[in-house]
Parts: sequence; C-alpha cells; structure tokens
Amino acid sequence: MKKAGIEKIRLKLVSATLMKHFPNPIDRTIKLNNKPEILLVGKDINKLRKQIGSAASKLKVDNSKKGGNPTKRIHLVSESLKEKGWIKIAFGISNKEEEIKATEFFDYNKFEEEVIEYLKKPIKNIPEGNSKPRKKINVSQEVYERDSEVKAWILQNAKGKCEYCKADSPFTTSNGIPYLEVHHLKTLANGGSDTTKNTVALCPNCHREFHYGINKDKILARMYNEIKRLKKED
Repeated sequence: MKKAGIEKIRLKLVSATLMKHFPNPIDRTIKLNNKPEILLVGKDINKLRKQIGSAASKLKVDNSKKGGNPTKRIHLVSESLKEKGWIKIAFGISNKEEEIKATEFFDYNKFEEEVIEYLKKPIKNIPEGNSKPRKKINVSQEVYERDSEVKAWILQNAKGKCEYCKADSPFTTSNGIPYLEVHHLKTLANGGSDTTKNTVALCPNCHREFHYGINKDKILARMYNEIKRLKKED
C-alpha cells in the first residue's frame, strides 16, 4: 500500500467474537497514539506492523486474561483506494488499467450455496454449463468461474456413488447430501469446459488417484469408455 502511494488507512478488527461483543465498529478501530488514522508516509513498515499487532492484541472480550491475539482479522479502509486499486495491490495483477478493469471476483461460497439450492429438487434438463470458463479471483488466488447447476446435476446423477469405483459415498454431509467430489477430466486451467461432458463425481480416494496416481492416464481412458456422456476435449 505504501508503494501504491496510499498515505493513510483505518483499521477495524472484524473477528467474529469481537464483532459480537463490540457491535459498534468504532469500538473495534485500531488506534495508534490515540488516533484512528494510521499514517504510512515516512514510517518503518516492520515497526508499524508490530505496533498494529500490539494494539490489536489489547482489544479483547475478557480483559482479566493476560496476553492477546495480535493476528485477529483486520479490515483495512482507505478513502482513496477503490475496489480495482485493492485488486492491484493484493494480487499484483497488472499496471495496465484495462486489465485491472477486466478482473472479476468469483464468490465460491455463493457457488456452493447455489449448488445446495439446486440439489433440493431434481434437475430435469442437462445444464449447458460453460464451455470457456473465465479466470477470476477468489479471495487470495486465481480461480475459474463455475456453473453451480452443472455440479448439482453431476452429484444428483451419481446417486451417491463414485462414478469410478462405484462405491457409496464415504459419508453424508450436514446438508443431507452424499459426499462426493466433482472433478474435471480436462482441468479448467488447461482449457477444459465446465460442463457435464467433462465432469464426474468421485469419492475422495479416487479423486486423489485421478490427480496423483501412477495409473491416472489409464483411469481417465476407462472413464471415457464407460460413461457415455463424457467427451474427450482437445
């Protein structure tokens, strides 16, 4: 942030426990020298980091306890920094404005919530999916956007059994869904599609073997031969 020309920031603690006991954000604001705005200009960043950690550790629910956690969740606020600027700083995507503007976020939690909603009722038609998923950012890493209906259809179609070894799923999730992992035969990173033609439901063991097994090429060939919906992608 200092290199990006940001002169000052505000910091708020946003850990679940503190937010519950201190609902007013003002009470969770980190202050240095009793000031809510933290100056970055002319500061030793390593020293400043320690000062912030020390201030964060002092804000706790039970003051009778010694010590404190200096690594609580912190929300950074800068009036001069907009969303695209945060993207640039956090991920070092590019200095080119057009590339920064083109960057999008993928909300993986929302994706999983949508999958659960789809699973509540039968999906009558095979979803089209996305033949060319775009690269997006998920919190701290680049990910590819996913079609939640495709994942839900794959899990429904598997009927709780691994599509490779045919064994029952190892357990049932808290949502009442048999636990299977959805795998893309041609990975999205290698240009694979997020469609039912490129996706299978696997138990955790088979999924790991698909990625790391010595016979993964033979396993892949067997899947294409046995499951008629699958289409090998170039």
